[in-house]
Amino acid sequence: MSVGTPGSIAVAYLPTTKNFPEDQDELREVISKAYVETAQAVNRRTIGVYNTFQAVTGNQYYSNSNNNVANPIQFRQSYRRIYPFGAIAKGVTLTIPHSITGITQFVDIYGNAITDVSVNPNGLYIPLPYVIATGDVTFQVQVYCDNTNIYIVNGASADNIVSGTIVLEYLLN
Repeated sequence: MSVGTPGSIAVAYLPTTKNFPEDQDELREVISKAYVETAQAVNRRTIGVYNTFQAVTGNQYYSNSNNNVANPIQFRQSYRRIYPFGAIAKGVTLTIPHSITGITQFVDIYGNAITDVSVNPNGLYIPLPYVIATGDVTFQVQVYCDNTNIYIVNGASADNIVSGTIVLEYLLN
């Protein structure tokens, strides 16, 4: 783990070389420290688990505590949950209960959808939220959340949506 200068924040970094002492007591100390550094570096990478139940993301966010050596920073772990959904007609708002309690902040809300093949023979795969370059908001798809629900608003002139997924990443109390 790289520490840096006073006032900086440690980052997950594994050195590519390490000298191991021959003395057993010193070796035990070096290996124990190396294990902790390895575990911290591995645990601070983004974890690619996307499931319909709460999973740890591996992403760590700011702390509400200060940067005092006597009071080390404890980063806040974020969590992820995915929500598949079905059809949404143009001009309709779909409400999905997210069933997450204790949210202090959403750190990312994103997703995708496929549009009706009757409009486009292959359907269109669109990101969510979806903003169209013409600026006509009636073609757009809006996504937002509150403490209990996810809302997907399909614009009045947008294509019908066949199905899609929304991903919520969030911090808990």
